[in-house]
Amino acid sequence: MQRATSEFIRLAKAKAEDEKLSFSEALLAVARENPQLASDSRAEVIKPSTEYLIPTPERQGPQGPATAEFLRRVKAKTQEDGVTFSEALRSVARDRPILASDYRKEVTNSKF
Repeated sequence: MQRATSEFIRLAKAKAEDEKLSFSEALLAVARENPQLASDSRAEVIKPSTEYLIPTPERQGPQGPATAEFLRRVKAKTQEDGVTFSEALRSVARDRPILASDYRKEVTNSKF
């Protein structure tokens, strides 16, 4: 466990014991009293935002036919319409729901 989180939990345990509070009440009290420590602990525990990147062969395994076609359409939409990858992804999925479903099945190795 990292430093801020360890300290935050230590303070919460001590407060819970000293003031006869539940652990969750003690966590809230410590967070109010030490907002920077709470923020630092949160930063240690919470995963950073996921960065969505245009898939490339280096970032993924072999592509099935639905994946290749779906991503070709998404890439074309980003270039033609000047939209972000995520906007193009949603647009192609809306326009071609069966292709989107097949793409999802391929990338998740799902049968359904």
